[in-house]
Amino acid sequence: MLLYLQQIKYFILDWFLILSFSIILFGYGLYALPLPRRKKLSDTIPREWPAVSFIIPAYNEQDFLQDKINNTLSCDYPTDKLEIIIAADGSNDDSETIVGGFKVRYENNGSRKGKGAAMNRAAQYASHDILIFSDANAMLNKGAIKEIVLPLLSDEYAMSSGEKKVIKKSEAENASAGEGLYWKYESYLKKRDDEFHTLVAAVGELFAIKKENFTTIPENVLLDDFFEAASVLLQGKKISYVPKALATEFGSLNFKEEIKRKIRIAAGGYQSMAMFKDLFNPIRDWKVCYLFIAHRVLRWTIIPLLYFLLPCYIIYQAVVSPNLVYITLAVASVAYFIASLFGLFINIANRKAPFFLNIPFYISLMNYCALHGAFRYINGIQSGAWEKVKRS
Repeated sequence: MLLYLQQIKYFILDWFLILSFSIILFGYGLYALPLPRRKKLSDTIPREWPAVSFIIPAYNEQDFLQDKINNTLSCDYPTDKLEIIIAADGSNDDSETIVGGFKVRYENNGSRKGKGAAMNRAAQYASHDILIFSDANAMLNKGAIKEIVLPLLSDEYAMSSGEKKVIKKSEAENASAGEGLYWKYESYLKKRDDEFHTLVAAVGELFAIKKENFTTIPENVLLDDFFEAASVLLQGKKISYVPKALATEFGSLNFKEEIKRKIRIAAGGYQSMAMFKDLFNPIRDWKVCYLFIAHRVLRWTIIPLLYFLLPCYIIYQAVVSPNLVYITLAVASVAYFIASLFGLFINIANRKAPFFLNIPFYISLMNYCALHGAFRYINGIQSGAWEKVKRS
């Protein structure tokens, strides 16, 4: 018993182990536990809804545009207050022919410059003061437009973000299973961020912004949605979380498509940190600084490194100074990453992995993509133009 207590003492005094676990757990959710809940102003339903510009950035989205326009028109927002703009980014498919039967504005710049460039053009010629951006493959629930517009009727918010929902279909089922669970978990954290102060990011599938707060997106920006959100925060404005505004899309078609998308997002995360260094300044707004570092920066930088280094350290300690604690942790670490590998092989084969394999696989995938994205950003091998991800 005395020997066991001594082993526990060495474990507690292992500052690297304790600090590493603390950082990982903090970044993955513990940061939200102490956050107080502020009293939000209740939204007042207007007698008359404002006119809005609904912008759909699109590059060769002929497979989705007809359904997207029908879906937008089926929302319970007054159609006479809805300007629909298709911001085509050099599309060379049949998109223009497909949308010809609808009362929408189709703009094609003739050359592919990236989603941000398409959004910039659409924002310039949009007729109304509230801009809504939504991806062509994201289908909205009936009340989505009203829900996303409502917070912007007050002076408290300059931007509002809907909720992304990933659904599974045929061969996409396994590749998107982990993603769907991840977004359910993310929804809780976003709710806590909003209850405390503000969101620090928005989902590109559906967000709204006041035209006066829209910032022109540089040509090389990878994460246009995060760029707009960070720009709003630097203006001293808030972003509202609107979980009732749902944007539903199918998950990535397979493992290769999913990893391509995540690496691009991770590279965009590093780019965002470099572009918005002022968000690290607690004097400017300590609440935004806390949320930005806890919810975003740690997951893009320190946590991915610790995620793979910590098991190596534990195994090393179990070998050079074996005791029950380190041996137990080493066995657990090896079992965890073996489960991740089995999940990897099953996903590569486009088969359905069980829950206990898919979760460790998906978490490992996210952290691998974060490291790979850092490499891509440092080496400058990313472009602002679309890397289209195949979906089912």
